[in-house]
Amino acid sequence: MSVELFAGCHSVTNGVKALGFPAIGLDVSTVSDMDDITSNVGFLRALTYVLSLCPGGLLWAAPPCSSWVWATSGAERAQLTAYMQNPNRFSKSFAVGGSCCSTGF
Repeated sequence: MSVELFAGCHSVTNGVKALGFPAIGLDVSTVSDMDDITSNVGFLRALTYVLSLCPGGLLWAAPPCSSWVWATSGAERAQLTAYMQNPNRFSKSFAVGGSCCSTGF
């Protein structure tokens, strides 16, 4: 079994499936709200898949690092500053999502 978090275009998931192994990819960009791991439902779904991995299983988790690293670019720093001033406006921003995921996992 393989679990790919922040799957984007599901490259790892598709590769694992092509090798004949079961795989699941979760990403906010997919159709289902249940794949948004920044939501409570999505986080619990991801956690369920991660906890179901057996020895030898693959967990691939590559959050967008620009959303939570300290050395951010000017644009991301401006977004974080705007979030700090009015967090309700940015419920799905990259800064919020990255922070949520990095502290949740």
